[in-house]
Amino acid sequence: MKTWIVILALLLAGGAGVWAWQQGQAHQDQPAPVPTARVVRGELTLFVEATGSVESNLDVDVKSKASGKVLELPRDVGDRVPQHVPGQNDAQALLAALDPVDENRKVERARAARDAAAAALDQTQAALETARQNLKIKRLEVQAQIDSATAKKRLDDLNLQRRRELATKNATTQNELDVAIAAASVAQANLDLALAGKESLRMLESTIQQRQAETELAKANLAATEAELAETQQRLSETRIYSPIAGVVTRRDVQEGQIIASGIINVAGGTTLMTVSDMSRMFVQAEVHESDIGHIVETGKLGQEVTITADAYPGRPFTGKVVQITPRGVSDARVINFMVKVEVLDEQKNLLLPKMTTDVRILARQNKDVLLLPTACLHYDRDRSYVERRTAGGFEKRYVRLGLSDGAQAEVLEGLAEGDEVAQGSRIVSRWVKSAGQP
Repeated sequence: MKTWIVILALLLAGGAGVWAWQQGQAHQDQPAPVPTARVVRGELTLFVEATGSVESNLDVDVKSKASGKVLELPRDVGDRVPQHVPGQNDAQALLAALDPVDENRKVERARAARDAAAAALDQTQAALETARQNLKIKRLEVQAQIDSATAKKRLDDLNLQRRRELATKNATTQNELDVAIAAASVAQANLDLALAGKESLRMLESTIQQRQAETELAKANLAATEAELAETQQRLSETRIYSPIAGVVTRRDVQEGQIIASGIINVAGGTTLMTVSDMSRMFVQAEVHESDIGHIVETGKLGQEVTITADAYPGRPFTGKVVQITPRGVSDARVINFMVKVEVLDEQKNLLLPKMTTDVRILARQNKDVLLLPTACLHYDRDRSYVERRTAGGFEKRYVRLGLSDGAQAEVLEGLAEGDEVAQGSRIVSRWVKSAGQP
């Protein structure tokens, strides 16, 4: 009896084991659920991220045209200065003053040379005026002599003519006739002498021409000395260096007592005194990788929105826009980057200081109301993309044409409709699926 009970128990246990194995095998052959995603309509935004550094609108390295010893440096780093307007804000715009002793000495020498040239011009002009007056008087004298000699000759010629007429009638003596002939000859000689006085006029005219030439030379000398004086005065004024722009002193390279070199005479370019930066507008020069620059350039325009962040202000984004894209890349260790200039438009843009390192996020493209699909659903057949679309009987292969993609989602242009359900990732077909005849 006990033996039969043991045998029955073994049979029951074996049957239970077989049933459990069959149930486990059936469960193992059932297909695992296929993860899917639906095609939805939405907005796809593509961002380009890069790093860059903050720059001011304009940085001017201030140098001096004059050389010499620095006596005054009234401005230091961080000071704001206005643009120099001569005669209006000299004290406020002054950046540095050099020792003017040498330039003052040159001005005095030039002024003395100018005064001497002016005196020489006055002297030559006086001599010219004297020569002109002498010529005027001499002309009157010569003309008077000619007129007198002409009248005397006419009178003596008439007297000689009457004497000769009387002589034919024996109404005059030979002596009276001889006297008349002699008087007429003397009158002719005096007239010739008076006419010869015109030669002296030519000599005076030549003297005047000489005096005029001397006057022109004196004028030229005076002009040269005045130019030299103006130049020395200019060099003297250049010993005081003013700010060429309104801005902030961002760097100072010299100290009081230092000897500096001229920026226009020295072959090395002269000494930089300080740098003044115009911070009324702030920019970020971002380095965008060549693989990303196309997303910005292909839009064919500038003005893309930019979000700027800096380590100095965690959690504080700044707004900006793209204002320039360099057409030529820069190679650095075989990496090609393109410089994209971003203007900071944020109201607190002055919190960003020149040379700060920043991260920029450029809104390159934004497509609204488009069909979207997770990129995890995509498969590739050579140069074509396809998905596995769920149908009533399982899944079917469907080729699609894609548009913009941000890496996580892709825009579907053709091949799917809103609400379509597609498989995500690679779909493993089990033996149960094959036996059920599903694709």
